[in-house]
Amino acid sequence: MTSTGYLDNLNYVNDPRVRGADRAAGVPLTLTYEDDDGELITDVVPHVWDVCDVCEGTGTHVNPSIDAGGLSSDMEQDFEFMDDYRSGAYDVVCQTCHGRTTIPVIDESRVDPDVLRLHQEYCQSYADDAAYERAERAMGC
Repeated sequence: MTSTGYLDNLNYVNDPRVRGADRAAGVPLTLTYEDDDGELITDVVPHVWDVCDVCEGTGTHVNPSIDAGGLSSDMEQDFEFMDDYRSGAYDVVCQTCHGRTTIPVIDESRVDPDVLRLHQEYCQSYADDAAYERAERAMGC
């Protein structure tokens, strides 16, 4: 793979619009864990709905395959392409909110501190795994 191809691939896999699906899947509204006695406990994590930060509440965004690496000067000089680009012809449903325009966000003021700590550990573990998988894909694995 050429260095340009590698950088284009890296830009794509690190684009927040591509990573949105990973992030959305990593936010459980319930948390199941094992207590000191070995019993499984399921807690509902209190949450509020906030405007999606990927699509900024529109429910759609430009397909990252089109512009994740930026737009080339050839694209910018193609008036038909730019008209389509600006009109939303290349838009897809948001990968993070799935078109809902909002995402669940933990309400830290109402959640038990121990549950919040467990939730943060889970989210960190999920994010670490997703980053590892993205790195593998970027290297062609």
